[in-house]
Amino acid sequence: LKGHAGYLISVGFSPDGMSLASASPGEMILWDVDKGKQVRRVTIDSGIVAISGDWKWMANSSDEDKDFRIEIRDPRQGTVLGTLRKHEEWAHRLAASQDGRRLASADRNCVRIWDPESKKCTREIGLATREYPQDLAFSADGRILAWSSTSGVGMWSLDEDKEIPCGRMGTGNLLAFSPDGKVLATGESGKILLWAPK
Repeated sequence: LKGHAGYLISVGFSPDGMSLASASPGEMILWDVDKGKQVRRVTIDSGIVAISGDWKWMANSSDEDKDFRIEIRDPRQGTVLGTLRKHEEWAHRLAASQDGRRLASADRNCVRIWDPESKKCTREIGLATREYPQDLAFSADGRILAWSSTSGVGMWSLDEDKEIPCGRMGTGNLLAFSPDGKVLATGESGKILLWAPK
């Protein structure tokens, strides 16, 4: 599929596999997978995008004119459904839970968890000064949020609303949970490490 002028940052399939959304700096394209054609092109401020697993919403972050907002959009139409404002810096990382109930965003010093439906921030997780999260990931059941940073990997239990002690394992740039949530993969410096978080 060709259409982006810039490098790709985010891609995601719809649950039925018939549609694909791809994002690069400044634009998002919705594709018809079977036909291999563009369905819609949407102008966005950055290529930082997260799409809920149920495809009911997508989020993209902005740093335009120092308006550090996050827009909630209809992923099929591209229309703005709401705007989230809480960050004092650019939210350079976003993650959506598979069930669509939660959005996570991160700037250099804080991870925030949102309810995309009510557009409210439900939790702010303060980080050490300039810890700078590299990635965010929800477990498949949406009960755990993990983040990687320059000082290691942290995890938060959304059920218990507290940090899960994990010894700040690794310093991975990328994160991914296994489907059963029992293994967390971190990628760093040319290697992938597998962890069994408790």
